[in-house]
Amino acid sequence: MTVSRAVIYTLFWIACAFGFAGWVAWWYSPASAYMWFSGYMLEWMLSFDNLFVFHLIFSVYGTPTNMKHRPLFYGIVGAVVMRLIFIFVGEYLMHTMSFMQFVFGAFLCTQASRLCLAMKKMKIHLSSQRSCGCRAK
Repeated sequence: MTVSRAVIYTLFWIACAFGFAGWVAWWYSPASAYMWFSGYMLEWMLSFDNLFVFHLIFSVYGTPTNMKHRPLFYGIVGAVVMRLIFIFVGEYLMHTMSFMQFVFGAFLCTQASRLCLAMKKMKIHLSSQRSCGCRAK
């Protein structure tokens, strides 16, 4: 596939997303369309992250071009299936067992503190500007 064809495909799907967001805004509310489009953009950014990971793995192991389709296909299908499982199981747990909110909250707090300790150990500090992520000291 050429770069121009890939750009055309990408623009087509973005136009479809905008069209669907417009329908959601008309049928439900602009707030619902905003929430849907925010989720769409988040998923789009996560898919870019996955592409970089796949590229890194294929580069490190020197995977030939003709052998890349199969792991990409199974990786994408596996990611979609696992994401659906986690969403449905998490939703079920949150609505059937109210204490699970505390379990998930404690897990997030634990992971955040571990991240902060690791950043402190590596001497990485959050910058004072909101738009920047981290900077080395």
